[in-house]
Formats: sequence, C-alpha cells, structure tokens
Amino acid sequence: MLLPSLRPDVPAPKGPAPTAPAPKGPAPTVSVVLISVVLISYNQERFVGPAVESVLAQTLAGWELLCVDDGSTDGTPDLLAAYAARDPRIRTLAHPNQGLSYTRNAGLHAADLAGRAVLFLDGDDTLSPHALETLLFHLAREPDAAAVVARAEHIGPDGLPCEGRFPFPEPREGRKELSEMIERPWGMGMYPASIALYARWAAEAAGGYNASMRACEDDDFALRVALHGPFVFIPDVLTQYRRHDSNVTNRQEFVECAYRQAVKRRPWYRRAWNAGRGAALGRPVAPEDRIEAL
Repeated sequence: MLLPSLRPDVPAPKGPAPTAPAPKGPAPTVSVVLISVVLISYNQERFVGPAVESVLAQTLAGWELLCVDDGSTDGTPDLLAAYAARDPRIRTLAHPNQGLSYTRNAGLHAADLAGRAVLFLDGDDTLSPHALETLLFHLAREPDAAAVVARAEHIGPDGLPCEGRFPFPEPREGRKELSEMIERPWGMGMYPASIALYARWAAEAAGGYNASMRACEDDDFALRVALHGPFVFIPDVLTQYRRHDSNVTNRQEFVECAYRQAVKRRPWYRRAWNAGRGAALGRPVAPEDRIEAL
C-alpha cells in the first residue's frame, strides 16, 4: 500500500519565482555515468535550485541527476525542467503525490544501468563540491563494501551554518558490519540520506526503500543494504542538511513513534544477519529468517 506524503505543504514563497541560472561556458556533454544522484522534491521551490547547483558544481564529472518530483503544486517542476533543458545529464520524472520512499524508489528504478553507485539527495539539502569524488574514491578502495558514509552539517534557510534539532552522530571511521551498526542507541544516524553513497548492486539487492515506513526509512534502508556488505565510514563533512519550518524532523512525536517502529524491526535484521552467516557455512535457513522476509 502506497502511503501519502507525510511532508506538510510548504507555503508559496513571496516575490518572483526563482529561475534556473543561465549556464556558463560550453554546453555540457554526457559522459560515462559513475554515480546516479536521485534528487527528490515536494514543494521545494525555495531550495531545489541550490540543491541542483551543488550537483552541477561537483569535481567529479561522471554523474547523472534524476530529479523526481512527488506531485509538487508550486513552481518546483518548472524549475527542474529548466535545468534539464540546459544540461543533458539531468533528467526529470514526476508522479502524483505518493511519499518519500516511493519517490526515491522511482529514481532508483530509472537510474542508468551503467552507474556503479547511487546517492539520494533531498531537494532542500546540498552537497559539498568534492562530495561525489570523495565518496566514490573510498567505495572503489573497498570492492566488497555496500556503502560509504560521510557526515553532514546543519544549515538554515539562508544557507548559513546553524544548530540542529537533533545532533549528528559522532565521527565514525572504518569498516562496520551490520552486527556492529545495529546496536547504536539512536538508530544508525543515517540522515540526511545524502551522507551515504550506495553501491548500485547493494541498493538493488536490498529492494529499495520500504514504502510502509512513516519515518526513519533511511535507517531501515541502510540496515537492509548492510545485510549484503560492510559500510565504510569516513569523517569528512560532505552534506549540508537544511533546517526550516517544514522539516519532518520538527514533528517530535511523529519521529519518535516512527523510531519505535524501526526499533521493533531490529530483531529481524539480526536474525537475517545470523542466518546469512549460517548459510555461508552451509547451514539451512528458515523461511522467516531469509532476507526476503524483511
């Protein structure tokens, strides 16, 4: 069952609608796709321009940008279409409002099959210029890794650094298996989604995002990806998480309820992890403990 979007409507901004700035220099050409960036938006007219510009500013050339709009009623679709008309590396998709997880999955399914990795970027967040290059460098060094995870910083509506409602997790470094990550007291701290670059094979093996989850879907997706390979954590701050009045994390009761739902699923991850290790040793795996049962 597809859930309706849980993001509150964003009031129409005051003043003239933003437009995509004219590109500088010669028209870009499509290169070999190494990373598919899936940008999702819902009434993000105020902030989606900086999000797209942060991808255009990447030091890594081999990317595609899939802008998936979740039924916006403001000027977001027109703004994204303007960017796509000027740069062949940008594609746009749209569907009636279905929710965050559905929208991310739509982008994953539409991604270039040649891409080695995928990164999910919310339409109100931004990436540091060297984010994709740094993440891909570490992923290439660990061929069996399912993901590379960096860190984020809070910014306000004006793009300047600010304090956040929830602190970001402490720096983590090195390879971590699911059995280590699942014991964290406040989830894996997998927010915003853009702190992680997922190996394409692992993201697909995990089956995409769980559309039945109301929040904490990033933790759930990450844990299911981790069933297929270790995560590599790096201390670099590569993402800017924008704080504003419409953030879902402003609704504390909603987030805490969703977190409790996520915690209830942890025994399933643990069972699937143990079953996977047993299968590798030739032991039979009960149907309820298979990864597919999650």
